[in-house]
Amino acid sequence: MDLKLSIDRRKGRATSLVTQIVDGVDEAIRQHRILSGEKLPSVRQLAMRLQLSTFTVVQAYQRLVSLGMIASRPGAGFTVINQITPQPAPPFPETPSSPNDNWLSSVVFSDQTTSVKAGCGWLPPGWLDGIEFGRALRSLGRTMAGQVGGYGQPQGDASLRSRIAFELARFGLPANAHSILITQGASQALDLVIRSLFKPDDVVAVEDPCYCNLLELLRLSGVRLVFVPRTPDGLDTEALEDVVRRHQPKALFVSSALHNPTGSSFTLPTAYKVLQIAQRAQVRIIENDVSRGLAPPDAPMLVAMAGLGPVVYVGGFSKTISPLLRVGFVAADPATLDTLTRLKMVTGLTSSAVTEKAVHQVLIDSAYRRHLERLRHRLADMHARIERKLVAAGVELFHRPQAGLFLWGRLPIDPQSAKDVTARALRQGIWLAPGAYFGISDAASAWFRFNVAYCDTERFWRFLEML
Repeated sequence: MDLKLSIDRRKGRATSLVTQIVDGVDEAIRQHRILSGEKLPSVRQLAMRLQLSTFTVVQAYQRLVSLGMIASRPGAGFTVINQITPQPAPPFPETPSSPNDNWLSSVVFSDQTTSVKAGCGWLPPGWLDGIEFGRALRSLGRTMAGQVGGYGQPQGDASLRSRIAFELARFGLPANAHSILITQGASQALDLVIRSLFKPDDVVAVEDPCYCNLLELLRLSGVRLVFVPRTPDGLDTEALEDVVRRHQPKALFVSSALHNPTGSSFTLPTAYKVLQIAQRAQVRIIENDVSRGLAPPDAPMLVAMAGLGPVVYVGGFSKTISPLLRVGFVAADPATLDTLTRLKMVTGLTSSAVTEKAVHQVLIDSAYRRHLERLRHRLADMHARIERKLVAAGVELFHRPQAGLFLWGRLPIDPQSAKDVTARALRQGIWLAPGAYFGISDAASAWFRFNVAYCDTERFWRFLEML
């Protein structure tokens, strides 16, 4: 047997002693220096040869067993076994040549080949470097060792709920931990609200244009949708009054700050008017506010103005911490929250206590406030730059929010050609988000959603010039 292992014992080495043994044995097997069926040195023999503790060698051998490289037989020691070559993971699907019905809601999340994500809904990974994830995870490693054998709490981690209530209180909402339900992202929060509060054929009002995932959730639920035009100031309140009078909707879904896809936020007069109309007609408001952390401090928050009960509030951390963690929440009155909690447990049990505690650690870290401030300034700078260049390229802007991720712009094209333009962009490695995905119907539209954090690339501007 040719098992020669070189061990680095220096302080500050990059690789642990256990890993060095595992890697050395792995290399010897792959190079056929030791063959299937051959017996490895005993724990004591290898420890003496390498001048290491028997504990270190035992750990290395146990890891090799778990990796399927050697077998442990009582009384016979450790033996190399036949190596099964794992099948390579299938490659990511190629970028589709043209968008289809589920492209924006599913395909874009698995496609790793498109380099210019001008229409996506999240921040570039490098923009989240200000978050002390390492510190949060190290803290969890120390505190959660004895908690991995059970489920989380039905309403979610209590410390995170208390922190969210504290953050909401900054905006004037007197919430507490018992008012908050943690969910697996804001999308699950919306799904729970829809399934709990509405039944098929209920009339529900939404904005036009509207967040595409919310539209799909509502359509799947079987409710009847009526639409209220979005304006740069929030909602068209005259149209809202007309919709309420003619259709008597049970609820109104709105985004008060940095609406997806238009990027607009409510002005204070619009917020008051919307609340007055809803209160008069007893229309419940579902406030989808996932971009609040990126919004200007003076952007109105409807739930803080009207309270829990008239408003059910949905928030999350995908825009400010990470979409990977999938942590969102709902704030509601006690009866509604109890219904939502029971549905959450029936459909998926508890959410992940690990990710909830990680988010809590990030929120209480002093670096988080600085991170948000940097994000807001960086996005404001990108808005100024991208707005100027889009207008120069002939794009009509719906609004200039100077904050958040999104701009809503009309390309100088025939609306009927929007799908073809999107397909051409895909073939050139550019994601666009066509307006048809956010609209009340499949009618052709020349409007597109642009993510300012991804747009400033030569390839994107060259594509617009060709239009």
